[in-house]
Amino acid sequence: MRCFPLILFLSAALMCSGCLGQTSPHVRSFSKEEQSDHARHAEAAEIYDQAMLLMHGGEFLEPDAALELLNHALELDPTLVNAHYYRATLLVQKGRGAEGLADVDTVIKARPDFKEAHFIRGGLMLQNSEFEQAIKDYTKVIEIDPNIAEAYARRGICYSELNRKTEAVADFTSALALNPAHVDAHYFRGKALEDTGNLEGALHDLTEAFVLASHNVRIIEGRAQVARKLKEYDLAAADYRRAIVLSPGVARYYSSLGDVLLASGDKANAITAVEQALRLARAYGDARMIAIYDEQLTIFRAWVYK
Repeated sequence: MRCFPLILFLSAALMCSGCLGQTSPHVRSFSKEEQSDHARHAEAAEIYDQAMLLMHGGEFLEPDAALELLNHALELDPTLVNAHYYRATLLVQKGRGAEGLADVDTVIKARPDFKEAHFIRGGLMLQNSEFEQAIKDYTKVIEIDPNIAEAYARRGICYSELNRKTEAVADFTSALALNPAHVDAHYFRGKALEDTGNLEGALHDLTEAFVLASHNVRIIEGRAQVARKLKEYDLAAADYRRAIVLSPGVARYYSSLGDVLLASGDKANAITAVEQALRLARAYGDARMIAIYDEQLTIFRAWVYK
C-alpha cells in the first residue's frame, strides 16, 4: 500500500516534465483587412436574412424593400449565391430581364446544379426567342428533377418554335403525364398535332384546353381553326362567336366567322360578319386589313348574288 503515494508522485512528476516541454499553441492574428472582410461578410449575411424575412409563401411581401436589401447585401458580399438568385427573381418580375439574367448566370457559374436558376434562365431565353439555349436550360432542370411538368411544357414550346414537332409532342405528353390539367400542354400539343396533320388529335387536345380555360380566346380561336379544317362548321362558328363575345374589337374573328358561315351555306350572315370586320378595320385605320376585308366582302357578295 505504501507504493501508491510514490507511484502517484512519479506520475505527476512525469506529467509535469511533459508539460514543461510543451509550448502554448500559436493563435493566428488577423490583419486589419481580414477583420474588415469578416465584418463586411457578417453584415451582408445579416442584411440578406432581413430580406428573407420579407418572404412568405415563396413570394416577397414587399418586393421593393426586399430588392433594396438584396442590393445592399451584394454590395457588401458579391459571393452570396442565394442573394443573386432571389434578386434575379425580383428583377425578372419587374421586367428587368437583362439584369436578372446577369444574376442567374452568376448563380449557375457558382452552382451548376441550381435547378431554379436554370428554370429562370430558360424562361428568359424563351422570351428572347433563344430557343436552343432555353432547351439546354430546361433539359438541365429535367435532368436534376424529372418531375417538373412546366419544364417539359416549356421545352416543348421551344421544340415547336424550331419546328421539331415530334420532340415537342413528346414533351407535352410528358408534361400531361405529370399534370393532366396543364392548359398550355394541351393547347400546344394540339397545335403541334395540327401542324403534323393529326387534326382529330388536335381537336381533342384543344377541346381539353377549352374545358380547362373556356374564356381563353387563344384556345377558342385555335379550336375553331381546327374545326374549320375538319369541316365541323357549326363548332367553328360557335367558337368564333365565343371569341367575339370575349373580344368584340378583334376584326379577324368576324372575318373568320364569315368564312365559316359561307361554307355552311349561311350566306346572309356571312356577309354581315365580314361587313363588321371591315367596319372595325376602318375604325382602326388599318389600310392593309381594309383592303383584305373589302376584297373578301366583294367575293362574298358576288358569290351570294351571282
